[in-house]
Amino acid sequence: MRGYGRRVQREERGDVEQDGLGLFVATDEDKVARDRLTHDAWGAKLSVEQYLEREARLRAHPWTRAGMTTWLLREGGAGGAGGAGGRVVASCESFRSPSTLDGRAGTSFAIASVYTEPSLRGKGYAGVLMRRVAEALARQPSAHAVTLYSDVGAALYERAGYVAVPAFDRVLAASAGDPAEGVDALVDERELASDVPPGPAGERFLIWPTGAQLDWHVERERAYAALLGRPRLVCAGARAGTTWARWCGNLKSGTLIVLLTGGEEPDGLARVLRAAARVAHRAELASVSVWETPPLAAAWPAGVGTRIARDGSLPMIRCFDAALAPEDFRIVPRALWV
Repeated sequence: MRGYGRRVQREERGDVEQDGLGLFVATDEDKVARDRLTHDAWGAKLSVEQYLEREARLRAHPWTRAGMTTWLLREGGAGGAGGAGGRVVASCESFRSPSTLDGRAGTSFAIASVYTEPSLRGKGYAGVLMRRVAEALARQPSAHAVTLYSDVGAALYERAGYVAVPAFDRVLAASAGDPAEGVDALVDERELASDVPPGPAGERFLIWPTGAQLDWHVERERAYAALLGRPRLVCAGARAGTTWARWCGNLKSGTLIVLLTGGEEPDGLARVLRAAARVAHRAELASVSVWETPPLAAAWPAGVGTRIARDGSLPMIRCFDAALAPEDFRIVPRALWV
């Protein structure tokens, strides 16, 4: 990571000479300093120290260690290795995932945690950061695209070359009962990292999460359960016939999040969703949330839950490969959110 950071600095030096800003890869010390600043934005229900512990746990996860980079936009961009340089004016993270395009294996990225301090907002720093990071990621071998999940609307990121994808939630209330009733099997969280069914066939472009990424989501649940003293989910998924789902608990929002589904068939999907609602109830969560995908929309059982247009975590994509178009980004499961 740090060697790559030095290469980014050299390649960005022309821009530095133009506007005095440089793109750097953060050191561990930089990351902790940014965590203390971002607590107010993303640390709801946690003290500063609890938030630092949460971030440390997530960064220590194998999926994060293998594919996460923290980026800094700094004034005085001619600094040395790591995070050396002037004042940080914006930061974000990127995560690497495998993707396929017309059967060709490649790499796609997801951007998260874009942050500018309140006193520095309105100066265009976030837009500069997003453009510079995208340019750095596009230079990676076999890079297909970079995605993000905006909670601040589309306009900021459209200016940096991203295109929004319409998105809907399916939400149903938690309900009492035995989670195992009506399904063929419940999935233990220990199976997540080693048991991820393949993605849907026939898609031109597909980013499909690995087992390690699914487990990263469950690690968030583990962290919040430990920090807030909340009960855990009794399982991490279910199977009914050919239909299966993997999920985790968002203990901060009180929601069971369905991360990934497959083999969608209406009867099996109804049974799996009922199991998810009962698992949510056992963990004292209020609801189940599913990000809609075309296969889910086609198979969704009548009368189950509510369909809601989503304006938070809005999927957006910037294509790198000339053969890829934004409309090819059709399958967007919740597991891709970072």
